[in-house]
Amino acid sequence: MTVTRAAVPLCAGEFEFADGTYLFQLNAPQRNELQNRCGVKAQHPLYGEIVVPTGLGAILSAVMAGRYKTGENGQTTGLLEEARFNEAWLYEIVRLALIGGGRGELRGQEVKVGPVDAKRLLLPYETCERPLMELWDLAFLILWTTCKGYIPPKEGGDEPKKDQPG
Repeated sequence: MTVTRAAVPLCAGEFEFADGTYLFQLNAPQRNELQNRCGVKAQHPLYGEIVVPTGLGAILSAVMAGRYKTGENGQTTGLLEEARFNEAWLYEIVRLALIGGGRGELRGQEVKVGPVDAKRLLLPYETCERPLMELWDLAFLILWTTCKGYIPPKEGGDEPKKDQPG
């Protein structure tokens, strides 16, 4: 059976992850939640403890630190010794983008992805069965796609636009 997939929006991407290929998309609700989850707690004189959101640009900047372009097609690699990412941020970026994408393909079958599924797919990173480098690569790609857009290579081997990460 061939799965007929819906079109992928410019600011989303279908990427291989865990056991299949999933749509990763940070819609407005997921972006807002991400900025709050990456925020800092502060004490307000009238309201007590509040969360000051961290802007999406600051999150992208932290995730981009230590990443370098490796070729003409925009692919990047990360040098861990120069990284500034927060592990919890990587987890939240991927989790929220899985929820925002809402679907994937597993062994040729379309599957829906919700919050429970997203948490299950990330479990190998929580238990150190998979290296954080993979999560860093994916989180960067998700944020870059959200902010800049992504046009995948065409069938037949054409390269993506030069300003797109691979």
